[in-house]
Amino acid sequence: MNKIIAALAVVGALSGGVATAQTMAPPPPVEEAGPPPPAPGPNYVLAPGYYAWVNGQYVWTPRHWIVGRVGFHWVPPHWAVGRLGRWHFVQGHWAR
Repeated sequence: MNKIIAALAVVGALSGGVATAQTMAPPPPVEEAGPPPPAPGPNYVLAPGYYAWVNGQYVWTPRHWIVGRVGFHWVPPHWAVGRLGRWHFVQGHWAR
């Protein structure tokens, strides 16, 4: 778990927390083999993997457990295409 958190921190640091618009669509999601590891506790939610933009290329960030929030559901990070055909990264967030 600590390795995943460290990897996510590195991806965030490399991307500066800001993704620029891309003209190239992200690849299809990676089919992660096998069941996920057990949840670290009863209030955890499995966040699916996603592609981050790092150093001019898409990099897969694997699924991981996050602490759940009562009354909210997790909206995973994803890429959305804008009206000009450019792809923008939408950060994962909690929603009611």
